[in-house]
Amino acid sequence: MGLFDSIRNAIGGTAAGNPDHSGLLDEAIGLLGQPQSGGLTSLLNKFKNAGLQHLVDGWVSTGPNPPATADHIQAALGSAQIQQIAARLGIPPQQAASGLAAILPRLIDHLTPNGTVPDSSAASS
Repeated sequence: MGLFDSIRNAIGGTAAGNPDHSGLLDEAIGLLGQPQSGGLTSLLNKFKNAGLQHLVDGWVSTGPNPPATADHIQAALGSAQIQQIAARLGIPPQQAASGLAAILPRLIDHLTPNGTVPDSSAASS
C-alpha cells in the first residue's frame, strides 16, 4: 500500500523470526514517520551527534551495513526514548535497544537504496 507497508514487507523477515521484534519494527518505523520532527534526517542526525557518523554512512551507502549495538542505539536515542519504547512494548529497555540495533540498519538502508538520503523538502512540497 504505502511506503511504510513496503518497508514492513521488506524488513518483516527480521521481525517475523523474533516475536520481540514485531512491535520494535513498528516503533522503528514510528521514529521515521515523524516529518514534523525531521523524520529520517533527524534520526540520522541523532546518530551523527552521538559520534556514530561511521554507522550512518555505512547504512546509507550502497555497501554492506555495519552492525549496530544496543549501546549505539542508547547513545543516539537516549535513555528516555528507549525506556518509552520498552514500556509501550512491555519489554526491558536493553531488549528494546538490542532489537532496534537489529532493525534500524536494514530500515535505513531500505530507505536509502541509491546511497543518498531523500530530500525531505521535496516530500513536503
